[in-house]
Amino acid sequence: MDTRVQGGVAGEVDAGCREEEKAERRVPPTCAVCDEIPSKYRCPACEIRTCSLGCSRKHKDSTGCTGKRSRTEFKSIKEFDDRQLMSDYGFLEELVRFKDANKRTRPDYLNKSHSCILSKFQGKLHQAALERNIRLQFLSSGMERRRMNNTTYNGKEIRWRVEWSFEKAGVVVFDQRVLEDRKLEEVLRKHLTVDAGRNALLFKLKDYVDAGIQGLKVVMKKEGTPADKPTFHELSLDLSLKEALNGKKVVEFPRFLVLTPKEMQSLTLESV
Repeated sequence: MDTRVQGGVAGEVDAGCREEEKAERRVPPTCAVCDEIPSKYRCPACEIRTCSLGCSRKHKDSTGCTGKRSRTEFKSIKEFDDRQLMSDYGFLEELVRFKDANKRTRPDYLNKSHSCILSKFQGKLHQAALERNIRLQFLSSGMERRRMNNTTYNGKEIRWRVEWSFEKAGVVVFDQRVLEDRKLEEVLRKHLTVDAGRNALLFKLKDYVDAGIQGLKVVMKKEGTPADKPTFHELSLDLSLKEALNGKKVVEFPRFLVLTPKEMQSLTLESV
């Protein structure tokens, strides 16, 4: 027989075999559960092939398989294909998103009154305040009031930053690191004492200076009350700072409103 004819016949046989092999490859294996119908699905966890949702559920019930691929399971280099690569890439992206979401979230610290994670020092200060029956709340990092707070605690005593607001005059003054045992009257008096270097401030506070320290009232807003119906604690000037804050909620540091008797008439008070 002609060599060319033999070669042609052999080529046709080889092509036919290849077509049969391709056809066999295109036929999916039978369902591993019912063993009757060609499979359509592959379990992500154990790669068992099933033909339907019913068979897939039977497979999970009988084997306890979760149907979820272990994303941290070791894979040898031989098993590592494009599908595995994309899966790992997606897993890493999810971790990055999870980390970013947790940075943006404001988790609680110790109790629900907190909106931030406290530093070691703030945790000690918070605990010291609790021991004094003071509910101290810290704001999130970056907030102005938190940035201003320079209250200190040395393990024995708290030295507070204190804000005094003279509402009628539109004046706000601060005291730095006031020892908790000092009387309110003592701390407030220095802001109303005539001093050559404070004439401009005292001019604005003229009504308060004229009323005299005993003619003034000091109140503290009760935190958590509605903005349109605020409630205030009236405080005696004879109280120490620690006594005045006892049983109160303080946001970062105490803020006291100094009022004349006339201003007091418009406030809703809660007696101490």
